[in-house]
Amino acid sequence: MGGVITIDMTRDFIEGLSAYIEENYLLKGRPLERLAVVFGGKRPGLFLKRALARRLGRAFVPPSCWTIEELMCRIALRGEALRPAMPLEESFEIYRLASERAPELLEGRETFAAFMPWATEILDLIAQLDLEDVGGEALSNVEASARIGFSVPQSINHLLTRIQGLREDFHGRLRSRGQVSRGMIYRIAEERIAGVPLAEFDEIIVANLFYFHRTEEAVIRALHERGQATLIFQGDQRKWPVLERIAGRFGCDLTEGPFPTPTTFDLKVSCASDVH
Repeated sequence: MGGVITIDMTRDFIEGLSAYIEENYLLKGRPLERLAVVFGGKRPGLFLKRALARRLGRAFVPPSCWTIEELMCRIALRGEALRPAMPLEESFEIYRLASERAPELLEGRETFAAFMPWATEILDLIAQLDLEDVGGEALSNVEASARIGFSVPQSINHLLTRIQGLREDFHGRLRSRGQVSRGMIYRIAEERIAGVPLAEFDEIIVANLFYFHRTEEAVIRALHERGQATLIFQGDQRKWPVLERIAGRFGCDLTEGPFPTPTTFDLKVSCASDVH
């Protein structure tokens, strides 16, 4: 295990994935409960189970199907008495911290109701810093530049000069209550992966993720290097720069063959009456 596989963009990805599972598990009599498949979202797992059911033609115990976020939670929270904080709790904590440490951020939005949209933006920024594992040194440079004054609204400059302190205090307040944010979960998973064997699975298939946050990349690389993760992508790095970046990070080639497989299809875009 621990290989890297590329499926042509002209093929149905779920069919290609189910064919791999049939070859390596169903035909060899290996139990599917020893397999986990990690997708970018929940819906692909439903289609994979349907494809496997069609191949087997009977009832079966399917592999575990997770989102990448569920994998990170499984690693970070295993054996820990921590619980994810609710969005409203996070927003109110940022409001309290801003009131105590950076009151200039509340100018014109002194009540919690008025501050709520701004709290959401601050939380999104903190989450991205955590997901990409941005350290204090990089933020110090940003804060120094913000004190000089970026060509952005003054409220943004105020935020950038305070963001590292707010982030540290926010993390500390949550941890003191046994809570974690999504970004904290990802950073904890990155720190803990070396000591979490996930021995209940023989193989973890990382299925067609198109972008890795730095924390996700560190976890997947650790699983791959110890031979526990098989990475399956769709597409060719010569056509997709993001796949070229992933190939460079993992030291592999994501190619469909000597030349990229040409795609010939007739795309039609239709207008519907609702959000679908």
